[in-house]
Amino acid sequence: MPSKRLALGFLTLSLFASAMPALARAEESNLWEDIRAPTRSSPEARRSIMRANRALSEQQYAIATREALKALRIAPDSSEAFLALGSAQLYSGHPREAMHSFERAIELDPRQLLDPNVSSRIAHAAIRAGNYPLAIDALHALIAALPSIAMRANAFNRLADLVQSEGRVDEAIILYRNALLEARSMHPQAALGLALALRRLNRNEEAAIYLELAARTPEIERIIQEVPGHPSERSARNALIHLARGEKDKAHALFLKVADESPHHREHALREARQ
Repeated sequence: MPSKRLALGFLTLSLFASAMPALARAEESNLWEDIRAPTRSSPEARRSIMRANRALSEQQYAIATREALKALRIAPDSSEAFLALGSAQLYSGHPREAMHSFERAIELDPRQLLDPNVSSRIAHAAIRAGNYPLAIDALHALIAALPSIAMRANAFNRLADLVQSEGRVDEAIILYRNALLEARSMHPQAALGLALALRRLNRNEEAAIYLELAARTPEIERIIQEVPGHPSERSARNALIHLARGEKDKAHALFLKVADESPHHREHALREARQ
């Protein structure tokens, strides 16, 4: 399972973190290059990786793919080459292939997850490929790597959406609250997600505060379309917005749809539809 392999990467990453001072000293010396596998330090492979990364920055994904594959023929144990290949695959519209390349990169070097660009790409590829457990793992790594800025708030919110989609409502509530704290301002995505999670726990009065804030956002329908996870999660949010606007018939129809389609929240949707 992909998530199991990434979980192994996190375990290895924790071991690396405890030994980071010694590793840092080694990396500053020639010893670091000496202990790597010979193919890892191949000058030809490094040049191909540099060309691949340059092509990525110029949005020339076919060239990036070709150069990354060339590097892997020379250095099949290069995590950097797998990262370049995965990025090219992701931006070329092949998220499943990208996901496998990223997983291999992390298996080879779990420290890559310390780079928020890497964990962000893995999360993006996994979401597009429908591998939500892997996306959740990658977003946890992204949050740990990001400073306390708006990007961190968005990562908390995206993680909360996926966790709620998987049926873990209590955990989602904590993550949504973290998103709102990090944002330090109105965050309609997190407010709406939190309102839905609270209603699923029958905490309707508390949910009403966040639902009202989200419903006042002019672009809320567009925001809902960007929610990751099972499609029923988007239907549930649209139902709440209709409910906030007093459009009970539309909300009722959508909650019935959620009850038919949701893998985890059927009982809540039926309860809402009966009200």
